[in-house]
Amino acid sequence: MRNSEENGFKLADNVIGFIATCDVDSSYIDSVYDRVREVLEKHEKISLYLEFTSESNIKPEGILRDLTHEIKLLNRFKKVALVSDKPLIKALGRLKKNFINAEVQAFSTSCRMDALSWVSKF
Repeated sequence: MRNSEENGFKLADNVIGFIATCDVDSSYIDSVYDRVREVLEKHEKISLYLEFTSESNIKPEGILRDLTHEIKLLNRFKKVALVSDKPLIKALGRLKKNFINAEVQAFSTSCRMDALSWVSKF
C-alpha cells in the first residue's frame, strides 16, 4: 500500500515535496517523477523536498530508477533537499551532486524546518 504523500504536496508553485513512508522501489520512484514532470510542464526549473521516514525502505532498484530519471531531467532542478536520519540518504545526496546540476543538501529529520525553508527559497 502506498502512502498519502505519493502524489506530493506543494510548498510553492515551483517547489514540491514527497514524504516516503513505504518501500522506495522503482514503482514509487516512477510515481514521484510522474508528478515532477507535471510540475515541470509549467516551470523551467523546480525544487524538490524529499523526506524518508524511519518506516521507508530504500530498495536498490529505486536508487537506480531515481538516477535514471534525474539524468533525463539533468538541468531542470534548482534545489533538492533530502531529509532523513538514514546514513544511506546522506550518501545518496553526495552522489546526486554528480548527476544533476542543482544544489543538493541532506538534512536530519530534526532539521526538517531548516530543509523546508532552504528548499523554498527559489
